[in-house]
Amino acid sequence: MVESLSLLHGLLLCSERHFHHLMVEVDLETLVRLLNLGVVSKWLLCNILRRVHGLLFDSSSSLVHVYRDTNSTTYKLAG
Repeated sequence: MVESLSLLHGLLLCSERHFHHLMVEVDLETLVRLLNLGVVSKWLLCNILRRVHGLLFDSSSSLVHVYRDTNSTTYKLAG
């Protein structure tokens, strides 16, 4: 849930600034899979995923999985 909300927040910021054609890297493979599957339900997480998917589509951006080691700088900045 936290990863999806962080992704949504980041994409909303990019949308406000009119950034397009982004390569979004996420180290939670499950989140990437859920977004690629287009999960549909009334769960809050699914609503967030639909919003993220729409923002990715609207900005012609792509989402890829990266291993946590690749994201070590991000974790240092967040910690």
